[in-house]
Amino acid sequence: WSYFTLIFLLIGPCLMYLAASLLLPDMPAEGELDLGERMEALGRPFFLSLAVFLLWLAGSELWLLREPWIVLPKRVFQGVALTLFALGVAFPSRRVATVLGAIALPLVVLALATVRAKLA
Repeated sequence: WSYFTLIFLLIGPCLMYLAASLLLPDMPAEGELDLGERMEALGRPFFLSLAVFLLWLAGSELWLLREPWIVLPKRVFQGVALTLFALGVAFPSRRVATVLGAIALPLVVLALATVRAKLA
């Protein structure tokens, strides 16, 4: 292990923490919390952090697990997820963010489960 490898491995959890902290709000002292308004305000950074995480995940598979670049089912899956995240960055409206979030989060969980299964 090198320091670069350690830092590279810590980037992924930091990106997921960033996405979770953007998604989960602090409760206001007064008034109501509008999650749709929050997603409109923070939708771009949220989906951008997920897109960078997906690129980090593919890079870690290529570099650390020595997977070949073309693994068709997985790379197609990652390409679809990356396209969804890019749409979330491009169109941060409430409706688009809701639909993409409902699709994207299960994709991220599935991708994490796939990598974990290989590492275990």
